Amino acid sequence: MALSLALGAGTCSNHATDTPAVDAFFAHVEARDGARWLEEEADDHIATLADNDALALAHRALTHADADVRLYGLGLLYRFGLNDEADAAAAELLIRGDDLAGLGWGWLHSGDPTLLETRLDGIRAALVRRLPALPAERRQAAEAFLCTGQEACAEPPGE
Repeated sequence: MALSLALGAGTCSNHATDTPAVDAFFAHVEARDGARWLEEEADDHIATLADNDALALAHRALTHADADVRLYGLGLLYRFGLNDEADAAAAELLIRGDDLAGLGWGWLHSGDPTLLETRLDGIRAALVRRLPALPAERRQAAEAFLCTGQEACAEPPGE
């Protein structure tokens, strides 16, 4: 099942409430070896943060210019058990075009045979709620995900 479409996201410009530990995370990911650090060391850094700092980091990460950082932030929301918020954020990332296949792989191999479909159902529901407000080009991307890769839905989902 495809979990990807195409996005361009900006970075959030106001981080006045972020702590030095949150700022340090972004300094690491924006460094020359940031991709390696994100993959190999970010979880250790997150483990040192208070929950409110980790949550602030997750929200900031969702607006980052790097798709891997956005995906990491999304994963943090799911780790915190904020499934409804994470599903809505995942829908937004899909509408913009981010590839969420890595999360899908993780859900498929989580050991919970229902997790993948549960998460996909949540993301689909969030997409359906957003459909009426989407411009045509973004609506098309959302429908492509909702129609599981078919050329076009016979009827747009949820209508």
